[in-house]
Amino acid sequence: MKTLVLILFICSISLAQTAFPGAVGHGKNTTGGRGGTIYHVTSLSGSNTPGTLRYGMESLTGPRNIVFDVSGYIDVTTPLKIRNGYENVSILGQTSPAGIVIRGAEMNLHDGNVIVRFLKIAPGENAYNPGNLPPSDPNYEPADGFTVKAFSNSGPIDGVYIDHVSLMWFRDGGIDFGGGPYEGNEDVHNITFANSIISENIEKGQGTLVNGAYDITYYRSAIYSVSDRLPASAPRPNEGIEFINVFARYFSSGPYYRGGTKIDFINNQFERGGRTPAPWHNFGTSSYHLFRHEPPLTGATNANTQIYVNGNEEDGSDVDAFLRPGYEQYEVFSPTGNGQNAFPDLLPASMLKDSLIGKIGIDLFYDSQDLRINNLLKGIGTPATISSESQVGGYPTRPTTARSAGEDSDNDNMLDVAEIAIWGGIGVVGLSDIWTDTPGDTEVGISQYNGFPNIEKTWAYLANDLADEISNPPSPTCADNIQNGDETGIDCGGVCSPCAAPPTVDQTNKKKSSTLIWW
Repeated sequence: MKTLVLILFICSISLAQTAFPGAVGHGKNTTGGRGGTIYHVTSLSGSNTPGTLRYGMESLTGPRNIVFDVSGYIDVTTPLKIRNGYENVSILGQTSPAGIVIRGAEMNLHDGNVIVRFLKIAPGENAYNPGNLPPSDPNYEPADGFTVKAFSNSGPIDGVYIDHVSLMWFRDGGIDFGGGPYEGNEDVHNITFANSIISENIEKGQGTLVNGAYDITYYRSAIYSVSDRLPASAPRPNEGIEFINVFARYFSSGPYYRGGTKIDFINNQFERGGRTPAPWHNFGTSSYHLFRHEPPLTGATNANTQIYVNGNEEDGSDVDAFLRPGYEQYEVFSPTGNGQNAFPDLLPASMLKDSLIGKIGIDLFYDSQDLRINNLLKGIGTPATISSESQVGGYPTRPTTARSAGEDSDNDNMLDVAEIAIWGGIGVVGLSDIWTDTPGDTEVGISQYNGFPNIEKTWAYLANDLADEISNPPSPTCADNIQNGDETGIDCGGVCSPCAAPPTVDQTNKKKSSTLIWW
């Protein structure tokens, strides 16, 4: 099997201006490993040896694209890291035959120009604990799910795109972004977190934190069963973040910001789900307010606070008018980002739950736990806070499917199924052409991959990028095990046929031709 293939740089690799077709937000211009080597993960070991994910992240340097010829759990005892000086990486989980789950520790990015797609990170109750400190120790910092943080004198982190990632069973925060005067005194910016799920904090209850980083976009994602930090926003003084089209369910305390923050909070949907609210976020009472205002940190002032709210709902009611009493002077009436980021598929808050659930996170490779979280997000089942994954059944068995050599019959690092769909045959584009742009099929959707390097078109195809243009949404089925009312199946907006008992094996969403097939 292949481990590392060296590819010559081609002058035309700057064809595309975004991370992949459909990329949006502050991180949209991240290029990752574009034009670099293709590194094949052929082992599920958590060690730093050739063929492992850790080796591709921590030992190789230069622009590189990490693809997966294996499927299953990667068990690690220490975090997987992109260290300073190891930037320019794309980690492409959609290339796995049946999905990758990282178990035992978090993922840390300490350098920039990094793309991470279609991974699940689920550290678990017994995850990495630096120093093996007890919770009572003031230096106790258990595992997050994911962090993007700079260290002092490490240089800036510029450009990160995290897409279709599922974060669950973490003990500290789901995903944290740290930099600026509060962490490392380095710029950490131009980041998008999209189409992803944060769920089931098993200890501290926290969701997501921005601490000194800035120009961060949260988009089309969901948060389930965390107590607070939805988000906690303390960006670099006088800078800001975007929180757009996020659905949150089963939480105690909503979003808060530090004085001096700029935040665009647009078309988000919140459902309490029966969880006891914090007093200040008890909707329907006189004490309710949408945001908690905290004092500014060093270098920031309340006077520079700018909060733009539009189109947000909580439990079906418009909540834009409920800024904290006495802080209404910080509300502004146009986005603080001045329209620099376009969101062509922006949804009204009322549509988020039905439109997003089943199509975000590691949705190509859902297992029974992902399906359980989806159902709870939709309001099906009894939500709960947990302190161990064992309380909800633990880690399910996942396929360990390996990629066969015949799936890339011409050995050009592009799977035959994608070449046939895009160019109508195998070998139309060869190894020497993977970083050039050969126009593909004129079918609506796939044609929108044109302008990207050929190999990135195949990765976009595997990811089902621009799926709405490529094919009609799949019909509801029993096998996907996502409930629609009393039935299972994708929400069809109407009456779906009743389904039998859920399947006993994990279901994997796969591409076939240009249509997404669920079975």
